[in-house]
Amino acid sequence: MPPTVTLAETAAQGLDVWAWCNGCYHHAVLPFDTLTAKLGPNYPVPRVGRRTYCRKFGSRDVATRPDWPATEKGETGHQFEQLWQNLSNE
Repeated sequence: MPPTVTLAETAAQGLDVWAWCNGCYHHAVLPFDTLTAKLGPNYPVPRVGRRTYCRKFGSRDVATRPDWPATEKGETGHQFEQLWQNLSNE
């Protein structure tokens, strides 16, 4: 089972947390500072979704992962969502 990345590890890479509503597909970037103040630096990033909700749809079915930047090829971090889900659910 791969280790789960924490808020502190995500911040050490200069990243915030990306949240995706599985109900309406709305997404947002959640700032590291706010999350760490509420949850602590050792809180697992995949579990952040359990502590939030979609402001547009009201759903509590929210997936979270590091907000990876786009690559030189134009790929965005969003394209890695399925990979992240698979790794965090193992």
